[in-house]
Amino acid sequence: MPEEKEKKYDETALERSREWELIETRENFRALAENSPDGVMILMRDGRIEYANSMASKMCGYSHARLLALNAGQIVHPDDRQKIMDRLTKRINGLDVAPRYEALMLRSDGQSVPIEINATMTTWRGRPADMVIVRDISEPKRAEARLRESERILSTLMSNLPGMAFRCGNDPEWTMHFVSEGCLALTGYVFWELVGNRKIAYGDLIHEDDRDRIWKEVQRCLIERKPWRLEYRILTKIGHIAWVWEQGQGVYDDAGRLLHLEGFIADITERKWAEQELEKNEDRRKRAEQLAYVGELAARLNHEIKNPLATIRAGLEILDRELEMEASNRQVLVTIIREVKHVNRLVTDLLNVARSEPFNPLPMDLIPVILDTCEPFLHIARRKGIKFDIDVPESPITTIVDPRAFRRFLGNLIINATDALGGEGVIEVRAAVLDGREVHALFPDFPDGVAVLSVSDNGPGIQKDLAGRIFEPFFTTKSAGTGLGLAVAADIVESHGGKLIVKNKETGGAMFKAYLPMGDIGAMDGGAIKGNLLQKNLGRYYSGGSQR
Repeated sequence: MPEEKEKKYDETALERSREWELIETRENFRALAENSPDGVMILMRDGRIEYANSMASKMCGYSHARLLALNAGQIVHPDDRQKIMDRLTKRINGLDVAPRYEALMLRSDGQSVPIEINATMTTWRGRPADMVIVRDISEPKRAEARLRESERILSTLMSNLPGMAFRCGNDPEWTMHFVSEGCLALTGYVFWELVGNRKIAYGDLIHEDDRDRIWKEVQRCLIERKPWRLEYRILTKIGHIAWVWEQGQGVYDDAGRLLHLEGFIADITERKWAEQELEKNEDRRKRAEQLAYVGELAARLNHEIKNPLATIRAGLEILDRELEMEASNRQVLVTIIREVKHVNRLVTDLLNVARSEPFNPLPMDLIPVILDTCEPFLHIARRKGIKFDIDVPESPITTIVDPRAFRRFLGNLIINATDALGGEGVIEVRAAVLDGREVHALFPDFPDGVAVLSVSDNGPGIQKDLAGRIFEPFFTTKSAGTGLGLAVAADIVESHGGKLIVKNKETGGAMFKAYLPMGDIGAMDGGAIKGNLLQKNLGRYYSGGSQR
């Protein structure tokens, strides 16, 4: 009997000990739950809320007593109730369910609050239950919404900007990490073709004459930690040359290491064309004023100097024939006659280059005009030991020009080349039709073709510091001459809507290239030009055969 009483006593003590442990555990749980920044609830199998901490009551907007009288479905938004109850049932039945998910909680005032739920299976007072931790994610959701709105605004802004935003590496290829959708309109390439150099590197789009300058300027700005602003040319996907304006800067980490480059590139082609057109018009205006002055001067010289010179020359030649004189005196007389001829020739040249005659532009094949113009120079060149190399296509090159003005222009270029050689050498005359890529680069308004005529020599070439003045009236590097031949040549080409440029050849010597727009010839009526692409340019200089 004593043993049975002792055993019964031990069992009672153990049971009370377990009860105290359970009570202590519950108290510890309550203490932890009440100090939690999140809502903590115990949900029974039927969805009844068996326990809720004060934060859960606050989040739901109910008193503690009222909350414990509710079912879990009553504090969940109707759209999420079934989802919550299904998850609870699956967990109770031992099925694998992700413990963390999001839902909408329905507060007592009817407001919906986004929450994150973390639910795990437990036992409560010996029965299976769900311990649910609820976290209010309203602020993160609002921040996420603000971020999405910012991204939407940025995306809309990027899509509608008239240019391309970029982020790239600091390497010679300017490898793109990001480009905005505007790259399609700017370059002809979609964004993914440029990112990572998948199809082409942006550095390969930059005009080869601008690449070295761009690289050096960006590196200088990176060293000085300042932004850069650049203007340069790019080659688009269809082969057109476009002018762009770029502003960018380096992006660095906290340690000062360069991460990448960021900036914006805009198309300024139309502005550059307009600037070039204004410059060309201003140059032509100045040249026209100077040539007009030459005309007035030549007319006065013709009256005041040339006529008296003719009388002086005639008298001197009579004296040379009739008088008996010593050889030394006769040499003086011969020298005077030679200088009078030189002055007379100078005045004649001034009259020739300054004469203002009506232009009569006609549709014609340039090939016969080129060959006819070169013919008389062949004999002069042969006597001086100069070789002529003429290369023209067999097919016609048809455009609208004044044949007399064109011959005068080409003759001036050949004379200039002959004078540059001084003696033996080679003069090359070439004619061709440019392809579409070159046409757009020089004449974006004339897509139907451009004729190019070049005259080059293998002489000393042109000094770099003088190249910019070569077409100025009266500018010359020769000991003799008026310095008007190239000015007149440039004026004739530009009057026909074309362009005359000069550059030194890599093999030595100078090359003059004249570009003349081509197109639908159209009809001609009394000197007026109708229905052709050259009307835009020619119409500024010609009107029914009137003088310029």
